[in-house]
Amino acid sequence: MKFSKISKTRLVDKVVEDLYFKISDGSLLPGDKLPGEIALSESLGVGRPTIREAIGQLIGLGLLHRGRYGVFVAQAPSPTVKAKLAPMLLENWEIRKLYEARMVVEGEIAVLACLRATTRHLEKLRELNQLMLEQSADANHYWELDDQFHQLVALMSDNTILLTMHQSIRDLFRKYEMSVNALESIRKQTYVWHTSLIEAFTRKDTEAVRRVVHQSLSASEDALTALQKNKAELNQTPISKMEEHA
Repeated sequence: MKFSKISKTRLVDKVVEDLYFKISDGSLLPGDKLPGEIALSESLGVGRPTIREAIGQLIGLGLLHRGRYGVFVAQAPSPTVKAKLAPMLLENWEIRKLYEARMVVEGEIAVLACLRATTRHLEKLRELNQLMLEQSADANHYWELDDQFHQLVALMSDNTILLTMHQSIRDLFRKYEMSVNALESIRKQTYVWHTSLIEAFTRKDTEAVRRVVHQSLSASEDALTALQKNKAELNQTPISKMEEHA
């Protein structure tokens, strides 16, 4: 099998993209063994560290698996939602697309949760939000409670299709999660947003629910985009310095 040469920009993403589409279009079939690192490195014109990192990403997506005698295409990767969404990992506009998806899916989940919220649900949400306020000094525990809060809202929607989409989008968002969690501005506002959401649930005010979801996700996206831009500017290097050695 022949692999075309690729330019040395966004090297890992380009290798992931190339292998992903070979799996998607059937050039690489379930059970097929990938060429070795050296062969892939020579075929694609990149260093072996890049090949290793790209393969690691595809294993994480469930598209490849590491066997005793090499790396193989997973037996049934294509039906999974995660695999279908995998191309989003490969684009510069990933953050924008992820947040667009979050606004649509999480917005509708929150609206359904609002309509289906019981007294017990609201009590549990208030309890989690209060614990977040009390644990604000412990970042790890704080974000664990935040995750529990949003998982409960998702369950309240009582829609298994939306739940599957929600989990898939959250999986894709994991690579940014630590960066967002480290943003003090977002952390300070989370309790306030949660409180507004609970109040909207209590009133069965679906329009207010949509506004809160949009406001919180827009602020998160803006902050994360600014952070990523600053990192890119700091890490920017001339193309000549991007050459890799095996």
